[in-house]
Amino acid sequence: MTETPHLITEKAEFEALLERLGRAPRFAIDTEFSRENSYYPALGLVQIALDGEVSLVDPLAVDVRALAEVFRRDAEVIVHAGSQDLEIFEVRVGALPSRLFDTQLAGAFLGHGIASLGRLVQERLGISLEKGAQLSDWSRRPLPAAALQYAASDVAHLEALRDDLANELEVRGRLEWALELCQSQLEKSYGPPPVEEAWWKLKGRMRMRPRTAKVAQVLAAERERRARELDVPVKWVLSDLPLVAMAESPPRSLEDLARVRGLEGGKARGGEGERLLEWVRRGLALPDEALVLPDPKPDEGAPQPLVSLCLAWANHVAEREGIEPSVLATRADVAAFLGAPRSGRLTEGFRYALLGRELEAIARGDAAVGFVDGALALFHRG
Repeated sequence: MTETPHLITEKAEFEALLERLGRAPRFAIDTEFSRENSYYPALGLVQIALDGEVSLVDPLAVDVRALAEVFRRDAEVIVHAGSQDLEIFEVRVGALPSRLFDTQLAGAFLGHGIASLGRLVQERLGISLEKGAQLSDWSRRPLPAAALQYAASDVAHLEALRDDLANELEVRGRLEWALELCQSQLEKSYGPPPVEEAWWKLKGRMRMRPRTAKVAQVLAAERERRARELDVPVKWVLSDLPLVAMAESPPRSLEDLARVRGLEGGKARGGEGERLLEWVRRGLALPDEALVLPDPKPDEGAPQPLVSLCLAWANHVAEREGIEPSVLATRADVAAFLGAPRSGRLTEGFRYALLGRELEAIARGDAAVGFVDGALALFHRG
């Protein structure tokens, strides 16, 4: 791609594109964004391909929330490695697509593993993508021609890639598997988790005494709320070092705050300091039953030798079928399936048909895993 793509900055142009998208059975989309200076991903560019034609949309000039109406229609939206795009759609557009085709997930059923777009386009279509502007500042205006060309190349081949993958998937009887996995991505929540869980990410959480943990929970939760309200990184509100220090040795006054390790001077004075002290007081007063703890890991309720054996068989099945192992089953998936009650991704769909039934037989003792001619094998009893 040598010509500089056109950047849509006018409302009328954007509305014309939306009208075309509203009539289309499918289109491809990609986004460019940054996270350095905001809590939520800061959207810098939206790239859309429709019938081989690429349109670049400037989200700083037009209101991309208008895409929500397009998403709610029944068009198939094509992405590659779309989890971050879906987060942006949920946060910045306010809606997720109705149908999704993720070329990375589709490729995982055809022996490509978790492939980058560049590798997958090269392997499937024999095309080399632009690589020169991955680290562009997408908030910069005007955007350089090289950045626009790079962004356009990210979406230009998605329709052809989708068709190439779908054709082979259909021939091999795996298209429904891929569509099932792609559609399941739309059932997730891409917004931030409850603020009460923010303290789980703190270093040393497992060693905290109950009082320390309660103060840490409130400090982390209020930090999270403040960062979301201001749309700034959480460390700009309060970094982890002083947060943990305050949880371990709760300050009672502004003088105490001034001695907290790692706390910037401005945050220990005036209104900022009083706010922190109020958060500490609320943490100290938090009832024991209000402390929010993570759920036990799935494998904590399942026999470890059985989990390991079944995971080995799951990896063997994935290798045999040419499916990315993490797409078929992770250790957490296997442990959840073997727990009581059974739960997780292996209980239904292609995963159950391909693997779940065999794991049930192994767990019941109706089948055994052995080693024959250098490979694992499953032997059914009786």
